[in-house]
Amino acid sequence: MIFKKKSLAAFQGSSSASRRQWRGCLFEEIQQGAAKGKAVSALCQMTGPHRAGFYRWRVPRQATPVEMEIRDQMQKIALESPSYGFCKYTVAPVARKP
Repeated sequence: MIFKKKSLAAFQGSSSASRRQWRGCLFEEIQQGAAKGKAVSALCQMTGPHRAGFYRWRVPRQATPVEMEIRDQMQKIALESPSYGFCKYTVAPVARKP
């Protein structure tokens, strides 16, 4: 299982969905290699993704209701005022308490 980072990167695609799918395939290969006794850090270094990303992929975290509410508020603000920048998106939900 010898990889070259540049040749692997060429196959990942251009859209975020195709890159996500590509990372999932790489992480599955890393998981199989780790099950055979190979070091995860070495496998990640060979294939390109970060080791922390691999461990996050193994145990996906569900968003809390509070996080979902904040995202909902930020999306409403973005739709109301598309000219707002990042700083106003982070300050506005606090200032707009219902």
